[in-house]
Amino acid sequence: MQVMALCTVNVSSQVADGSNKTGTTFGKYDWKYNSLNGVKWEGTMTSHTLRCQRGTNVTMDQGGNGTLKNGSNTLNYTYKSSIAKKETADGDIWTPTVSVDIPAQQWTSPVGVYKDTVSMDISWN
Repeated sequence: MQVMALCTVNVSSQVADGSNKTGTTFGKYDWKYNSLNGVKWEGTMTSHTLRCQRGTNVTMDQGGNGTLKNGSNTLNYTYKSSIAKKETADGDIWTPTVSVDIPAQQWTSPVGVYKDTVSMDISWN
């Protein structure tokens, strides 16, 4: 008898939108702040969704704090994450979402590109 995996990872092409500071991620998210182009926030990511057997309990890190860096210059930020479930005939599709906030008083930091990488854990049982 073959045992079916509880969850499988499916690659998605969704990319963060700098206008709303949200994106879908599973695994790694590369944050970038660029004050040169007027866009306060940009993101690129390794993006996936999770397909699980119906009834599987899925949890994800809730977020935290981080620091964007450009040489010795830094920007502090906070991020929040959640994971939403969509029921289908083939099981449940789980889509992680991340939102980021850079306090406005830091937008006067020296011009340049600030980068950071965030990894979040997703678990299921």
